[in-house]
Amino acid sequence: MVRLAIGLLGLAGAAVAAALLLTGGTLWWVSVGMADEQGFIHSEPGLVDVAGYAVITGPAQIDLSEELPLRYGELATLRVQAEAVERGTEIFVGIAPPTAMDAYLTGVEHAELTGIAFEPFVATYSLHPGQTAPRLPTSESFWEAAAYGEGAQTLSWELEAGSYALALMNADGSPGVRAQVTVGGRVPLLRPTGVAMLIGGSVLVSLSSILLALALAL
Repeated sequence: MVRLAIGLLGLAGAAVAAALLLTGGTLWWVSVGMADEQGFIHSEPGLVDVAGYAVITGPAQIDLSEELPLRYGELATLRVQAEAVERGTEIFVGIAPPTAMDAYLTGVEHAELTGIAFEPFVATYSLHPGQTAPRLPTSESFWEAAAYGEGAQTLSWELEAGSYALALMNADGSPGVRAQVTVGGRVPLLRPTGVAMLIGGSVLVSLSSILLALALAL
């Protein structure tokens, strides 16, 4: 009976160790093999092309446990890079609460992103008609974070609790938004979590090996 119990413990430990090693190895590979020099994992550039004044995403709710000992920004950072297709056109990308963005775009023709696929990049939109031109996005104060100008623009935003949406526009508020866009994220805990799981899995493999050897010896 003792031999059986020790053997079962060894087998259970080996199974858990395999899971830890597999998951830890995957996290390590993602953090090292897929991330750029700033630690961001990002998509390939994709073309956004709509006739309206803006492209927006639906609201995303960020609501993690208040018991976590970390700030949201320490958990993940969002990065959006955009560059207008037409040379000389200034692009604008901003993040804001959806209520403020909805009020800003009331009566304004715009497109809402409803789906996205990669390899190849294909975006689908829901069109919202309107007859009113928007105010200059650069003159508004409700943006939580924004980047604009000619050439490639980069918006980096540390996650915050709440509901948020993203908008892509021409900086001068003109219709016809055509830009190459790349979306990425950085999770600082990804690599240390992978390392910790690899170490834990390795230790558990050793303990399980000892238990199995002991069970066979009894």
